[in-house]
Amino acid sequence: MAKGNRTFRISYFMSSTAVTYILLSIATINYRNRAEQIAFLFFSSMALISLLSSIICIRLMYDVFGYSKTLGKRSVELKAINVIDSTIMFNEIIVPVTFVALALNRSVLATVVMILLYQVCQYRVFSGNGFMVNLTLELIGLKVYQVKKTEKYNEEMEYVFAMQKWLGPGQSGDAVPLTDPSTATVGIILPPNKS
Repeated sequence: MAKGNRTFRISYFMSSTAVTYILLSIATINYRNRAEQIAFLFFSSMALISLLSSIICIRLMYDVFGYSKTLGKRSVELKAINVIDSTIMFNEIIVPVTFVALALNRSVLATVVMILLYQVCQYRVFSGNGFMVNLTLELIGLKVYQVKKTEKYNEEMEYVFAMQKWLGPGQSGDAVPLTDPSTATVGIILPPNKS
């Protein structure tokens, strides 16, 4: 995803943090002083930003359907990626919530700074590694699949998003790239009525 559209990349990453920030705002809802109130307001604001980013990310994906003739579509065979994985739960939920539980009583500022640094580190890994599972999109049914085979031997597409009902027999479908067709590593499966 490192070669992808910058707006999509940032909105995708921010949307992946929505569950974390919602849990953090719930964890800090019973604030006892001004500093804890600021932490609650910060986490709540970040939850709203993350949810708005989810809407932008989904909108960018769905907008691609209108450009399928221009961008071109390619037949792909897919294999599922197991996202119900302890690593994802650890990275997206357990670590940030643990930071809050351990540090909030000592220093609200330190807690907020640790969460922000953690998110920056996650983004650096995400932008360099090329892919990061998005729990928020998974929860609304937009799953990610790894491309097993494409119709072109030199195709760079590695991952596609799809709802299960969009897939054809044998986990296949027609994918549209989310960015420049010649370098796109991420695409989205066309729903049957759009093919």
